[in-house]
Amino acid sequence: MKTPKIALAFDWLTSNGGAEQQLLALHELYPEAPIYTALYHAPAVPRFAKANVIPSYLQKLPGASTRHQVMVPLMPQAFESFDLKGYDLVFSIGQGLCKGIITQPGQPHVAYINTPPRYLWHLGEDNRNKGRLDSGLRAWAEHRLRIWDVVSAERPDSFYCNSENVVERIEKIYRRPAEVLYPPVNVDRFGLSTTKRGDFFLSVGRLIQYKRIDLIIEACLKTKQPLKIVGKGPEEIKLRKLAGDAPWIEFLGFQSEEDLEKLYQTAKAFIFAAEEDFGIVPVEAMSAGCPVIAYGKGGIKETVINGTTGKLFLEQTVSGLADTMEAFKPSDYAPEALRKQAEKFSTQIFKQNVQDIIAKHL
Repeated sequence: MKTPKIALAFDWLTSNGGAEQQLLALHELYPEAPIYTALYHAPAVPRFAKANVIPSYLQKLPGASTRHQVMVPLMPQAFESFDLKGYDLVFSIGQGLCKGIITQPGQPHVAYINTPPRYLWHLGEDNRNKGRLDSGLRAWAEHRLRIWDVVSAERPDSFYCNSENVVERIEKIYRRPAEVLYPPVNVDRFGLSTTKRGDFFLSVGRLIQYKRIDLIIEACLKTKQPLKIVGKGPEEIKLRKLAGDAPWIEFLGFQSEEDLEKLYQTAKAFIFAAEEDFGIVPVEAMSAGCPVIAYGKGGIKETVINGTTGKLFLEQTVSGLADTMEAFKPSDYAPEALRKQAEKFSTQIFKQNVQDIIAKHL
């Protein structure tokens, strides 16, 4: 049997994040498969240096590869312009724009959706694209994009997504059934520690508004619980001002792999206050034996076992988180159980599931 020719499609390849981690796992599985994307900024994604990345005609516009938000209204036409006739199967992955790529009769198209576009459907508190355009122009552009988003959802042969949480969104917005394919987590990135936990709480991630680092800081100000914050982002100045001169709150910026591992291995708990579609970082924390305190809504309900690998707080408020932190006892959580739960979402399992899905469609 000949090796099938597979094409990968991705929204925009201009930064590193959870979706890029998924794409990398697919690239490792199918290194010969080209990656079709609206925009490509090679310096930001060195892990794809050897991949055959094919950007759309938008790449020719000055500065486009570093300003993908501005280019979003033009991306539907960009994806429709790709010619994919020579491939046995197309696998698209992202927030749904690349699902609009056009395939031929008898040419399977598997779409993996992390979420329908938040900026179109006003899902949660993710406002990363607010303020990019004049409000009237933005409303017009969003209206046109929503129509195209629903129409293009008829094109894939099957939908997969990263959590049951997103299955509901796909069924609601696109009126299409979807199956869960949990994203890949590098559970071997950090070693498991069984040493006694320290007295500080830990936050890791980009300092952007919807991550709700402000809620974590306010809870630690109220309880005077030590907090270490790893990460950088546009909200840093605002968050530092919120923390004031409280000596028990530290901003550590970016950390090396080795230092981050030590933080996971010694933190009292990892705190996650956002509502995420899935949430890769909490799973990484569990892989190192670090229990998780998280807001109990969204994909986190599928990864953190309440009372076994962490504690879920049900009200996204300062008091809701503060009460949970004060009652938290790290000794109640066995590192081995945390690691075992994290391994359910390993990269190896993801790759095997992808191979099974592709075999089913060919």
